[in-house]
Amino acid sequence: MAKHKINFDDLEFYILKVLKKLKTDEEIYQYFVTYSCGYFKKKNSDWMDSLIKNKDQYIKNSLIIWDYLYCGLKEIPYEEDMIIEDSVIYDYLQEKLNSNIDK
Repeated sequence: MAKHKINFDDLEFYILKVLKKLKTDEEIYQYFVTYSCGYFKKKNSDWMDSLIKNKDQYIKNSLIIWDYLYCGLKEIPYEEDMIIEDSVIYDYLQEKLNSNIDK
């Protein structure tokens, strides 16, 4: 069976659709953990421990995981604390993070 590549914008559209249905920051984080384990074909999320700095900051951690996934999907090198300017997922998570800070 031939592999079909999905357009990156379409992928972001579907991920964003799922994110908007999730009710808590922890659910969003768990979605990214599950998605990234599937994408990188890992059996558990232990490998992410080096990326995650504070276990209680779910949205910030989701941003870190998205950065890592984004780099993998775009086949570019990962850089810590990078800012992704062309990602609706990054924008959504950043907006959510900012709204949590304002509370």
